[in-house]
Parts: sequence; structure tokens; C-alpha cells
Amino acid sequence: FNKDVKVNYGKITSVDFSPKSKFFLTGSDDGSAILWDITGAPLHIFDNIRKSVTCVKFSSDGKSIFTGTYGENLKQWNLKGD
Repeated sequence: FNKDVKVNYGKITSVDFSPKSKFFLTGSDDGSAILWDITGAPLHIFDNIRKSVTCVKFSSDGKSIFTGTYGENLKQWNLKGD
């Protein structure tokens, strides 16, 4: 993960914690989802979503996340760790 992530904050619309509670994920009305470590440091921005993110969810094994937008498709993103 990239520790030098520059974050532009939109309104947070959803939050989920990883299965082992090492990370959390936020969705935002600016069309991005952000992966954070538990201390609140941003690790990665998923910003190619283009619409307000209305829901975020970690998979049960913590290897993927899902983002959803109002009226759009659910998208799966693969992660490399948790």
C-alpha cells in the first residue's frame, strides 16, 4: 500500500471495517473509496468510480472490497493484504 496518499475529503457516505479490524474503508460522495489503517492513515484511494459511493464492504476473507453507487453496478476491487 502507498503510505504517501494525498486525500481530498468528500462527505463520508459509508464505512466498513476489515474482518481482522486492521483496516477500515470509507465511501464518499466525491466518487472515491479510501482504505485506511486503523490509526487513520490513508493507504489507498479507489477514485475511478465517477459517482457518489453509497456503500462499501470488505469481503469475509478481507482480500477484496466492494463499492456501490446509487443506480449503478457493484464493483469488486482485489486487495493484496489484511
